[in-house]
Formats: sequence, structure tokens, C-alpha cells
Amino acid sequence: MAQGPVLLCYSSYVLLLAINGVTECFVFTAMSKEEVDRYNLVMLALSISFLPLSYMLTWWAGGICFILANSQSSQPSEGVFCCDGGWLLRLVHIAVGAGCLLGVLVTVLLTETKLVQFVQTQLLPRYGKKHT
Repeated sequence: MAQGPVLLCYSSYVLLLAINGVTECFVFTAMSKEEVDRYNLVMLALSISFLPLSYMLTWWAGGICFILANSQSSQPSEGVFCCDGGWLLRLVHIAVGAGCLLGVLVTVLLTETKLVQFVQTQLLPRYGKKHT
């Protein structure tokens, strides 16, 4: 197997792990101790089931499938629009990504009121001041 597709998949996977880590930090700060304990028990059960399944599926389908499964299809429009079809399809691919980002931002604004309030009261005043 060529190294290019594996490296591309792994690079996307590492990016998703970084985003996941930051979002988990935000979630943990909003949880009570009981919620964190319950979350840890669920994660333990998922990890115990994940290990044998990942071993069997990697043996059956290869390493790249393992990376793709963990990435949860991070690039849904890449296979359809990008990148051999010219600049117009590349722009469509970028527009799909921008639309997904917009959807996430709107969802955060509508559902994560504590996070929005924190940004408005703590972060924006701090970075909105002009430094002279």
C-alpha cells in the first residue's frame, strides 16, 4: 500500500484528536463531579469494547480502515468534489466545509449559552481593548 493515503488519513486523525481534546476540556469544566465520574465509567466500558473490536477489524480490513473509523469521515465532500474536477469543484468542496462550519457555529450559539456568555463577558472585553 502506498504511504500517501495512510499519511493523509493519519494527519486528519491527529487534527480530529486535537479538536476532541480541546472540546473535552470545555465539557469537563461544565460538569459536576458526579457527571465526570459517570462519564469515566462510560468511557471505561467503551474502551474495553473498543480494544478487541479494533484488533479484529484492523486484522480484517487493515490499518487505514482503523484510522478512517476513528476519524468518523472527517472529509465527507472530498471524495465527491475534490480535487481532480477543476477549480469549480474545489470551490464547491470549500463551500461544503464552510457550510458545515457555519452549522456548527449556529448550533453552538443556540445551544451552548454558558459558553457564549463566557466568551462575551470574559474573552471579548479582554481582546477587544486596543493596546496603545
